[in-house]
Amino acid sequence: AVLAGQIDIRGLGAITAMGISDDGRTVAIGVSNGQTGSLFVANPGIQPRLAASLQHPVAIAFLHNSSDAIVADDSQNAIYYVSAGQVYGVASAADGVAAPVAVAVSNDNQRVFAANSQSRSVMTIALSGEAAAPVYCNCALTGMYPTSTDSVFRLTDFTGSPILLFDANRATPRITYVPVSGSQF
Repeated sequence: AVLAGQIDIRGLGAITAMGISDDGRTVAIGVSNGQTGSLFVANPGIQPRLAASLQHPVAIAFLHNSSDAIVADDSQNAIYYVSAGQVYGVASAADGVAAPVAVAVSNDNQRVFAANSQSRSVMTIALSGEAAAPVYCNCALTGMYPTSTDSVFRLTDFTGSPILLFDANRATPRITYVPVSGSQF
């Protein structure tokens, strides 16, 4: 790792989400006071600039090898695409977004995945805006942690219970339970 630069975030507000591009040259910062919030985009040596007014950004994931990002807002139940300082809605509550806690992106940057805590589901969204049927689990989703396999993400924390993986590499995405050594399944 090499220091790419510094960004002054003083005065932006309470940070609720942050993402950094692969090359470390672009940072997206979500802030909120619980009622109102904002999304800022910053580059080293340049003051953060307002990209959008959002209510409560909770998760940010950059597309691979890109300065474009995906942002989830859990108060607005919405997923946004940020490109060249512009923000576009990709999915909303009407598509099944329900209190998102995490977002992730496939290696080819064609699909976005959103983990929804309220519906306890993971949905796949094409960047064109088409949302696939959600995959449900009876679990408390804690995030979308990438694995070494494209479009496979750990959904739950290591607690001694089985770990849940979301696998979108199949024709029909699924959630798989992975037993932890010594645990009863």
